[in-house]
Amino acid sequence: MPPRMMLPPNLTRHFYETRRAFLQSAGQDSTPWFQLSPLERGVVESEMEIFRQSIRRAEEEQDLLASLDATRTAAVDEPAAEEAPGPAAAHPRSAASGARPSPRS
Repeated sequence: MPPRMMLPPNLTRHFYETRRAFLQSAGQDSTPWFQLSPLERGVVESEMEIFRQSIRRAEEEQDLLASLDATRTAAVDEPAAEEAPGPAAAHPRSAASGARPSPRS
């Protein structure tokens, strides 16, 4: 299983400040993180929670795909024991009917 991406708890603030700097370079002013009202911070934290859930879902999907690949690889790598003819396969008619082969065969 691939290692999980651990997101730092202060990522929300850094995300907001990075977005704020980007908007500022485009000529839009926005409030610095430490001056946001509780309602404004709540909105930013909700946006970041959506981002965190998206990462978790992407990781779960990655795990599922890796598991399917591992299963497929294991199935291909299994020995061909199932394909080897056994005693019944040597005489399919007699095995199917339950009759013994005649001495002539």
